[in-house]
Amino acid sequence: MTVSRRGGPMVDEETLIGRAGATYPDRLRWRALIPVRPRRDDFGGEAFAELTEAEWLSSNDPDAMLRYIAPRLTRRQVVLFACACCRRLWPLVGDERWRRVVELRERQAAGADTAAEIAAVYAWYVAEAQAGRHRFWPPLTPFVHLANRCFGDPLWLWHTAKMARWGVGGAASLAAKAAGARRGEREAARKAAKRAEAGAQCALLREIVGNPFRPAGTDD
Repeated sequence: MTVSRRGGPMVDEETLIGRAGATYPDRLRWRALIPVRPRRDDFGGEAFAELTEAEWLSSNDPDAMLRYIAPRLTRRQVVLFACACCRRLWPLVGDERWRRVVELRERQAAGADTAAEIAAVYAWYVAEAQAGRHRFWPPLTPFVHLANRCFGDPLWLWHTAKMARWGVGGAASLAAKAAGARRGEREAARKAAKRAEAGAQCALLREIVGNPFRPAGTDD
């Protein structure tokens, strides 16, 4: 699996992980990926917010949209949105076990009992990480959240979406570094990737939830 930077060479994931590891302490690598249950305060002091219909339809701020829609989401919508966020990171996570978690969650949203299979992947991850056999890779974080048995709360969804944007930004920054970019260029690449991902997440949320101001079956 490779990651590219526009105008630069294709970079192997192993190379990027290795270079990132030089600045990330061993004792923190795996712990950074163990999710802590988000609190309502994590919404920035606004557990729930209000949006107008125009703002919902045009917003590029997934945090604001999730603050608004969180109380109205079904568990199925929570899972489908998180899976969609992870699927956008598909090219950056080469281990088939994590892709399998996404597929299992999607099946779970359709009514299948996949909890044991998901738990097995999470237990494998924790054991590998504690043994020092797991290396830090930013795009992996939302997949770990998805595998956690506590996943499903709308507050988790906000955190998972945020970590997906962070993962995309981190991968872009590492790719830029591997291509010889300076610190300012790496930061610009990180911010641009996160901004683009935020816009994509908003589009996904609108696709999955629809227009909450115009419930299905309501005439214009």
